[in-house]
Parts: sequence; structure tokens; C-alpha cells
Amino acid sequence: MPYTAAVMKENLRFCPVGYHIYRYASQADVLPLSQPITTRFGAVIHELPVPKGTRIVASIAAYNRNKDLWGEDAHEFNPERWLNGTAKEKKTTPLGVYSNL
Repeated sequence: MPYTAAVMKENLRFCPVGYHIYRYASQADVLPLSQPITTRFGAVIHELPVPKGTRIVASIAAYNRNKDLWGEDAHEFNPERWLNGTAKEKKTTPLGVYSNL
């Protein structure tokens, strides 16, 4: 049964039910970034201001294929990543349908 559970978790990671989540900011806020971004003008930013009413698109598919979180084989179907807790050791932030598993 552990391998069957690993296959189910990997299937949800690799082929999520919803690829994007759409939201609107109900109030102005600031989002901290996990890694700084350098703008085209050379400024380095560590957080993003989000004005009220901004449409936000969160990509579950991109998160689930992020090599920084899932390793170099992030674009491969690999149920073994869920055995012996190796997937949880790589993830820094629990997110998605398997965040509580």
C-alpha cells in the first residue's frame, strides 16, 4: 500500500486537477519573495506590493515542476520520491492537495 499511495501522490503532483488558482486581492498587501528578483532596470526586490483589486494567478503546475523544490527529476513521473519521506525533506512550504499527507 505505501507504493500505491506514492503513485497517487505523484500523479496529483505531476497532473494536478487544477493547473491555476485565480484570486483578486481584497486589500493592499505585500508578498515576500523566497528568492530576490532583479528587475530589467537592475533593482533587486525582495517583496512585491499587491494593490487592492489586483488579479492574482497562482500556478500549481509550475510549483509542482519547480526543480528547487522537487529536485532535478521534477519533470519526470517518479513515485519513489514519496517513499521514506524524501519528498517532504525537499519541500520547504507545504502546498497543494498533498500538503497534509
